[in-house]
Amino acid sequence: MFRKNEQNINDACTLRSQRLNGLREKKRDEMLKKKRILDDNNSLLQVIGLNDNDIDVAMTLLQQNNQSSTISTLHMLHKICNALGKRSEAAESHYYDLLINNGVMRKMIELLKTNIPINSKKDILFVVINCSSCERHHVNALLFNGIIEATLPLLNQPELQLDIIWTYCNISSETVDTRNIIFENSGKLILSMVPTVSDPEILSKIAWLFSNFCRFKPSIPEQQLEPFINYLFNISNQDNPDLVLQAMTGFVSLCENNDNCYRYATNLIPVVIRYSRSINDNICLAAISCIGSIASISDVLIQSLIENDVLSIIANVLDQRDNEIIRSALWALSNLVFCATINVANMVCSNGLLRSVIFEGATTVSTPLKIECGWVLINALEKVDSMGLTYISQTEGIYNFISQLLVIELTNREQFVENLLIGIRRLLVLGEEMINDEGQNEIAVSFEEVDAVNLINNLSFDEFSLSQSIQKIASDIIHQFYDGYFDEEDF
Repeated sequence: MFRKNEQNINDACTLRSQRLNGLREKKRDEMLKKKRILDDNNSLLQVIGLNDNDIDVAMTLLQQNNQSSTISTLHMLHKICNALGKRSEAAESHYYDLLINNGVMRKMIELLKTNIPINSKKDILFVVINCSSCERHHVNALLFNGIIEATLPLLNQPELQLDIIWTYCNISSETVDTRNIIFENSGKLILSMVPTVSDPEILSKIAWLFSNFCRFKPSIPEQQLEPFINYLFNISNQDNPDLVLQAMTGFVSLCENNDNCYRYATNLIPVVIRYSRSINDNICLAAISCIGSIASISDVLIQSLIENDVLSIIANVLDQRDNEIIRSALWALSNLVFCATINVANMVCSNGLLRSVIFEGATTVSTPLKIECGWVLINALEKVDSMGLTYISQTEGIYNFISQLLVIELTNREQFVENLLIGIRRLLVLGEEMINDEGQNEIAVSFEEVDAVNLINNLSFDEFSLSQSIQKIASDIIHQFYDGYFDEEDF
């Protein structure tokens, strides 16, 4: 059964939860003490600690229209945000709620439009970046309070570009609506800035932003999106892992969410083949995920993947990489087997790759890995012809692995079990032509030796977790065993 990937790149797009990862790497000051003293030039002393009521104090100070007081207060709000980020996400989230509900966030955004010093604007943007990476209602509040209108005019100031674009990255990561807001308001402007930017960190954030434009369905209209995709192609050839990763993340999203991905796939195949060999795990994972999506588009593209040695790449991944990348490679292989021609599916079963999958599935202690290996086998059982079935039936460990799959626990068990049983039935029909000296179906004997027959029989009575139609398939298979393969009293 072919499955669009809804898990690996939750996967493409959240690739390692970029909203928070980069933020936590930003330089942090010392932990804030319980209380701090604000002192402006007019000897105004106020204590701001970490209590809810202290936000009211901050609001009072910001309304003084005293620049010294404003500068000190903004820096203090930055410090509190910094300290809370080191304590807990829950405390941080509560802090943003207070800033929003007490009007402080709106006041801070308004101050971005004034002539306060650059460092004070950076204090504000530090809080905004953190806020925009927290929860959806915080993002909505920032938009409602005019963060886009306040920051767009500041993009011509190099010192603020990184923080502003970072904020846009976080906002556009949230939903299709927030993505559209950022795209419509800032997309063309930031694209026009690219030739003038040399800071690699800013370029990385721009790439992240453009990769976000490929996220979510419905997708941005192709004609509008094309310049940003072209930029991702351009940076994918650069010798900068951060830029390459952002480009690959965008390609994952493009493959997942854009119905017109076919037109880009031909140019994308050499890129993903190249980076599927990367020693950088995140880049390799993104490339393998793209391969899985491309394999689901057409058998013509699958043929191109095979000509580019994709089967050897997947085989190497199964031998050498960590579980997350192996899962993605198995998903890609599952799509490839199901969507390819029968000849290609047969080749996967005959060239040793399926044997590696079965060995991995039978020996791994990871249930998700075992399930992905199971899907490769299920799709192969459904796709191949009698020659391919013969290869499968003779693959070492196949019957033991199937017996493990019959009892595996997974969320969508019905679909998995139904397709597995249909595959077993195909094997048994093949076995009618493979009769041993005792006149028995050799494949049926092999199933009996690993206790699969009893496991299938149990499924025929599993009315709690399986539908009647699936129970009937299991019952029909048992009757296949009855029909001359074994004596009925064996059950």
